[in-house]
Amino acid sequence: MTWLLLGLLGRIGSVSAQSLTIAQLEAEWDRYASKDAFYTKYKGQTLEVTGHLDIISTDRDYSTNQEFKLLELVVNEKSVLNRKITLDVRFPTNSVDAAALDRLAKGQPLTVRGTVNSFVLSGSLRMRMNGSQYRLSGAPAPEPMPQTKAAPADPPLGTYSVYQSDGRRFKFQYEFRLLDRNRYQLYDKVGTYRYNPATKVLRFITGSLTAFTGLYYTKGRNNDEGKPAIALSWDGQVPDLANAFGADLQYAYFNIP
Repeated sequence: MTWLLLGLLGRIGSVSAQSLTIAQLEAEWDRYASKDAFYTKYKGQTLEVTGHLDIISTDRDYSTNQEFKLLELVVNEKSVLNRKITLDVRFPTNSVDAAALDRLAKGQPLTVRGTVNSFVLSGSLRMRMNGSQYRLSGAPAPEPMPQTKAAPADPPLGTYSVYQSDGRRFKFQYEFRLLDRNRYQLYDKVGTYRYNPATKVLRFITGSLTAFTGLYYTKGRNNDEGKPAIALSWDGQVPDLANAFGADLQYAYFNIP
């Protein structure tokens, strides 16, 4: 099993590290009633974490003018809707073969070693790590997606998490709740909407989403898993999912209890 080391070869190799998968971290995250206890346990710890590569990008710390390669690891590259933890790992470009990292494929099993430095909670948790090593071999096969019931024909009542693309990744925006077939709630404000079961179109009439139009769907753009989802447009037009590339749409995914 070969580690690809990023400098400090002897010293890094001697640092003990707890080995975990992102699936194990997510299960532990769920068990903690106080999330501060999770942060305290892992901040500053050296870990070896195994997951699947989702995104590779280049980032820069403008305070030091240091450029980094940023690897984002998840439980499974197909689990966009239900991710609980994304591991952000930064490797300085002056101590890594950037071209080799760029050749890694989306979905590739990967184990990284590094020190946890911070957390960002926005819908799901982003766990940030300063990377020192990564390993391509020996990672487990992708975990099978759990079997789920067929999505309902109409949007289920409950909470929806809304995401929007910034050109690189989906980012969490806000949550709203369908209270019944006429009312919804965003933050502490209740508004009204109309839903047409024949066209699957929701029109938001009052409240924080006034003039937004939604289209309920269960398969297709940004929804390969067949989950209840609502595409949202702010201009009153019914979202055209067949021609949505580059469109300024938001995507609301139902939070399955």
